[in-house]
Amino acid sequence: MRQSIDNILQTLRDSFPEFEGRVVACSGDVITKDILPRLPLIAVQLTGISADSVDYKRGVNNRLGLRDEYQIELWLEPRRIKQKSGLESPFWSYQDAFSPLMRVMTALYKLESGQFEFVETQILPAPYALIFSYKIRQHYLITPAECAEEPEGCAVITPEDTVSLTFTLSKGEMNG
Repeated sequence: MRQSIDNILQTLRDSFPEFEGRVVACSGDVITKDILPRLPLIAVQLTGISADSVDYKRGVNNRLGLRDEYQIELWLEPRRIKQKSGLESPFWSYQDAFSPLMRVMTALYKLESGQFEFVETQILPAPYALIFSYKIRQHYLITPAECAEEPEGCAVITPEDTVSLTFTLSKGEMNG
C-alpha cells in the first residue's frame, strides 16, 4: 500500500528531532536572502508517479505496480572553511552526506508498507544553505478495489489498459 505524504513527513519529523518539526511538503522552492526559511529544515517533494515496468499491465490478482518518486532535501546551515586570517574562504566545509541519508532510509523502512529505494544523492551548495538532495522511490502494488477504499493517490484501470493517476498533497506547515 502506498504511504501518504503525511506519513512520510511525520516519520521524518520523528527521526530528526533536532530540526524542531521543520519538515514540509512542497512543490519546489525559490530561496533568496529575503525569504530564507529557518534552518535546518527538510523539504519533501513528490516529483512523479509512474508504472513499474514489470507490473504495468494487468497481472496476477489484477494488481498494478506503481512507484512514486520523491526528492527529500535536507537544508543545513552553510559553513565555510576559515582562512588563517579568520576570514571565510570561498570553499564550503565538508559535511557528511552519508549519515543523514542512512537516517532518512532507516526512517522510511520503519513505515509499515511501501518499499523504498534509494536512487541518488546530490550535494548542492547554495548561497544561503547547504542542501543534501536524496532521490527516493517508493514501490507499491494496488488493485481497483483498494482505489475504491482509498481513492487518494490510487490508480484507475482504464479500458485501454493505461494508468491515470490522481493525488492530493497536503500543505506542510513550517514551524519557525
